[in-house]
Parts: sequence; C-alpha cells; structure tokens
Amino acid sequence: MLKLDTKIKDIFNKYYIENPKEFLDLYEIILEKGLDIVEKAIEELLKIVPTDITTDKIELICSRKPLPTKVNYEEDEIAKISAASLMQYTLLIPEYSINFEKKEVLV
Repeated sequence: MLKLDTKIKDIFNKYYIENPKEFLDLYEIILEKGLDIVEKAIEELLKIVPTDITTDKIELICSRKPLPTKVNYEEDEIAKISAASLMQYTLLIPEYSINFEKKEVLV
C-alpha cells in the first residue's frame, strides 16, 4: 500500500502540482481503471507529447478498446463489394491495371 501511495504522489508532483483540482478527476480514473493502466497511459503520452499530459488524454487512452487482431475478409460483405468495385476500376484503364489483393483495415 505504501508503494501505491508513493506512485500516486509521484504522478501528482510531476504533472498536477499546479492543478490539483484536475488531479481529483485523475484519481477517480485510478480508482476505476487501476493505477497500472493509468501509468501505462501516461507512458504512452510521454512518447507522443511529453509536455502536455492532461487528465482528458489519460482518460481517453485508458478507455479505448483494442483493435481486432484479425479480420475475416471472406465473410465481410463490405470487403467483397469494395474488391468488386476496385476490379471495375482496373477495367477502365487496362494499361495501368493493378491487381488489388493487398487488404488493410481502416479505422
């Protein structure tokens, strides 16, 4: 328990010393999500924007859900229609036709 308190104090001293009211919102997130998840979110933010760590950004990172790792394109109706449309485009310009086989997930 003492380690947990020092970690929370360190977060406060590093990022919220000038804005203690916002720290209360962060503390609610810590109670809801857990300190480990909040620390990982802060580490991720430090890699992106080390000068602007806010509770809103931490909450956003803590709340996002992981992307699916594998998409089954054979059963995806949108993917089938898109592939058919791309094939129609290749027929419009035969000398520049490209075989559209590479599949990517757009989020």
